[in-house]
Amino acid sequence: MTPLALFDKSFLQSLSLDESVWFDHFFHAIVCPLFYVETLADLDKPVKEGKTPQGEVRIIAEKFPEAHGDTIA
Repeated sequence: MTPLALFDKSFLQSLSLDESVWFDHFFHAIVCPLFYVETLADLDKPVKEGKTPQGEVRIIAEKFPEAHGDTIA
């Protein structure tokens, strides 16, 4: 059994894409429902120069654990 890890959106944003793959491989990620609320709220943020809200959410989605994640209620 792999170690459990509860994380928030800022932790995932701080990881590089390679680091997020290692995180997914070595930890069983527990996703808090607030993570989804914060990520969806990013879609309502104003557009920054060179960045779109959809692009920011896409970056988070690319880093999201796929193989071992769970959601807690």
